[in-house]
Amino acid sequence: MHRPVYSIAEKTKEKDYAQLKTLSNMCIPYGGFIMLLSLIPNGFQGRVCFLFAGGIIAAIGFILRWNAAKVIRKSVPIAQEIKEPVQ
Repeated sequence: MHRPVYSIAEKTKEKDYAQLKTLSNMCIPYGGFIMLLSLIPNGFQGRVCFLFAGGIIAAIGFILRWNAAKVIRKSVPIAQEIKEPVQ
């Protein structure tokens, strides 16, 4: 690599949040839809497979949403740390 790559931490956090939020917003409904496919007449084993696969996809979506919230919590200053202006 001829030139080093420099990144601004705040901008990468914004992009991380946007990517995590978008992926979680896609995974949760897709996982729910796959779980709904268990209502199709199938044997017990087939229904369990649909529930398992959809549950895994939805769980990944919830994990991504939790990580997105964690990124935001780390980037927003805590209210106690903000000092009020002196009058």
